[in-house]
Amino acid sequence: MKPREEQTDRIERALRIAHRTQAEPEFAPAWRQKVMRDIRRLHNEALDKSAEALVFKRIILPFASATAIAAGVLLVLTLNGGLGIEYDVLMLMVEDFTGLFSPELFGL
Repeated sequence: MKPREEQTDRIERALRIAHRTQAEPEFAPAWRQKVMRDIRRLHNEALDKSAEALVFKRIILPFASATAIAAGVLLVLTLNGGLGIEYDVLMLMVEDFTGLFSPELFGL
């Protein structure tokens, strides 16, 4: 071995021994809980500021909400009007639940 590698090995051995013999510090339970609370708070703040959260809050959530409202309104208008294939399919399902699994219902 080269002298530099021997020196590195000695340092690693000394560090391993020092780490093994070192006693764990004792902390109060209240201090541990405070540290964990701070870690969770920092993690949540980082998630709130991330790009994915920003895109979700600013773009996806409003678009999904508007789409759901529009779909609900169209469903109500379609079913109240009694026109169209959607109304016929719904009436087929309501009148006879065995028709739910018929291939004609799926357009096959």
